[in-house]
Amino acid sequence: ETKWHAQLLVVLTMESPALHEFANVHISDHHSISKKEKQNGMLKHLQKYLNKYGYEYHQLLGSETTAENLSFDAVSDEDFVGKFIGWLATNATFLDDDTKLLKYGTCMGYASSFQVYFNNKYRNEKDFAKPINGKNWQLKVNSITSIKAKYCFEHNEKMSESKETATEDDRCSLSLVCILEGTHEGAEMMLFSNAAVHLAGRGSDLADTGIDDITFRGIRT
Repeated sequence: ETKWHAQLLVVLTMESPALHEFANVHISDHHSISKKEKQNGMLKHLQKYLNKYGYEYHQLLGSETTAENLSFDAVSDEDFVGKFIGWLATNATFLDDDTKLLKYGTCMGYASSFQVYFNNKYRNEKDFAKPINGKNWQLKVNSITSIKAKYCFEHNEKMSESKETATEDDRCSLSLVCILEGTHEGAEMMLFSNAAVHLAGRGSDLADTGIDDITFRGIRT
């Protein structure tokens, strides 16, 4: 990360459109890694589900269906999509440890990846897949939250674990890049980034206290 930031800073201080284009490409590539990994994880879980329960949908899926070539008809089937999302929330385990159920954040990430992947895959269809769009999809997402919230309450577990997302050096590097960029967009990005850091920090502090009646006034003070 530090090396990447240093390289980016060098590029952005040079007056060369070609170098700036190079920087933009690498920014895009850098941030697309986690998205690609999440998509791959989702497809592996979908394949796991197909291997285990695909026989229930033999007429819909056929014998040659894989996660990557799942048909538009399957993605448009409310029962199939609903049960897959339900399985993610209730029975799906980590790929490297089948004794641990997926955490809430991981479930939500895979569900989002499922929606985006197949909406993009079948974007040229005359109609859209209703189970993964609009109110139908929102109900499925809400069900994940409900299921995981109930599980965490019954097992005295946290819905999510806090984690460090950026070091002080990372934040300083981002601010410096924004300053060197020299535009109002850069200034807005720097202010937004620092405001987000402070807001997240205060929210995290309050969450760690265990208070169960946090209000807007509590966050402000």
